[in-house]
Amino acid sequence: MPRKALSKNCSGNVAIFVQTREPALWAQKFDDIGTEGESFMNRFIDYFPSAYLTVNSIIYGVFAFLFVVDANTLFSDLKVLPREQVGLTELRAMYVGLMAAIGLFSILAVLFRQLQLAGIIFGFISSSTLAAARSYGMFIAGFSSELMQDLLIAEISSAFLALIALYCSIKGSNSIE
Repeated sequence: MPRKALSKNCSGNVAIFVQTREPALWAQKFDDIGTEGESFMNRFIDYFPSAYLTVNSIIYGVFAFLFVVDANTLFSDLKVLPREQVGLTELRAMYVGLMAAIGLFSILAVLFRQLQLAGIIFGFISSSTLAAARSYGMFIAGFSSELMQDLLIAEISSAFLALIALYCSIKGSNSIE
């Protein structure tokens, strides 16, 4: 006589499994669990590129805003203090301008699907080149601070997440075809 047991599957839904001695029924139950896992992966592949670009745009937008509002504090934390006010204007133009451009392009890549791949590649290139330039200054030239180390970790992480988003974007477009 079959015995019913409740268990929680990987998606959190409660399923009723009937324990029997028939291998075919057990195989069917394991196939159902595998299907839910595939469904999760399909959703991850579908949504991760947009999520990456959205978070990227928010982060760059916040930093651009902070550099507009309180550039002196941020530049002093980075130990970048120009001797003249014109130097602060130049630094602000570069930091705010580039951060705003990266954030704006990232959000446009979310809104317009045809820009998604370009946005992800741009995110990877910008994060990895920032990490490379920062690494050169820290490890070759020997100048560093705790904030610079944190930024380097964030840039490397962002480049890695961009590669995952790139994989998901390519994998997702291949499954559509």
